[in-house]
Amino acid sequence: MYQSWTLAKGGAAKALVAGAVRLVAAGAACFVAARIAALRRDTERLQAEAVERKKALTACRAQAFRCARAQRRSERALGEQQAQVAYLNRAVILGELCGAIAHELNQPLAAILANAQAARRCLARDPADQSLLEPILDDIVEADRHAAAVIHHLHLLFLHGEAQLRPLEINAVVGQALQLARCALDAQAVQVHVSLGTGLPPVRGDSVQLQQVLLNLVVNACQAMRATPPETRQLAIQTETGTGNTVRVSVADRGPGIAADALERIFEPFFTTRPQGLGFGLSVSRAIIDAHGGQVEAANDGREGAVFRITLPPAGG
Repeated sequence: MYQSWTLAKGGAAKALVAGAVRLVAAGAACFVAARIAALRRDTERLQAEAVERKKALTACRAQAFRCARAQRRSERALGEQQAQVAYLNRAVILGELCGAIAHELNQPLAAILANAQAARRCLARDPADQSLLEPILDDIVEADRHAAAVIHHLHLLFLHGEAQLRPLEINAVVGQALQLARCALDAQAVQVHVSLGTGLPPVRGDSVQLQQVLLNLVVNACQAMRATPPETRQLAIQTETGTGNTVRVSVADRGPGIAADALERIFEPFFTTRPQGLGFGLSVSRAIIDAHGGQVEAANDGREGAVFRITLPPAGG
């Protein structure tokens, strides 16, 4: 009896254990199934997010490409606009010098006419004095070459093209600029003192653009000295070697100088102290010098007047 009860009790325990195992297994299966379902949902969510992020990344790349393309267009348009402003500034300078340039051309043309009339008189003699014709013809040729050089120089300044950077002798650039401005300086009784350094290293630049900068400074100096007595109107131009084998050009006048508040803004676009000034001559000059890898600064001379200093790197620098 006891043995039967024991066996029955053992069978029940086994059944209970088996049931418990089945319950645990079923619970574990449900838990695993739930976790798998959750992981599947998470995976699907992450995959959807990855797809959305990929789409967003693709859109961002397309937007970045469009922005970069628009930036390149803007930079190209800005460069073209700056070139146009520089060209207009050159035209304004030449417009202000047109009277002096006309006088510069009138001199060789008048010499050609006078020599041609002298040659005609020589030929009208009987017999013709051939010995006088050769120097007369030489003078005509020289005057014609001078007029042609002035016209060629003006043509180069009026050309609207890309900058041509090449090694240049800065003293030659200064001389060419002064040749154009000479009659304007004479007309305003400005005494010019030129001190050209020797053994200067060549600079890499565009001759026309650098002449434009110098003409800007010379014209501004002449206008600054209009109110000063003629005997005190002096312009000093100096070239020298600077630190680091750089080349320095200084343009100093004996005008009233630059006011302290104007000195801080002198190179800003559209800032001018002249009633009829356009206000972009000096800003264009700074842009040109910056494009040449140089610097330009303005200051008041220790004695009187203003001085502009241009520093350019050497051609091999």
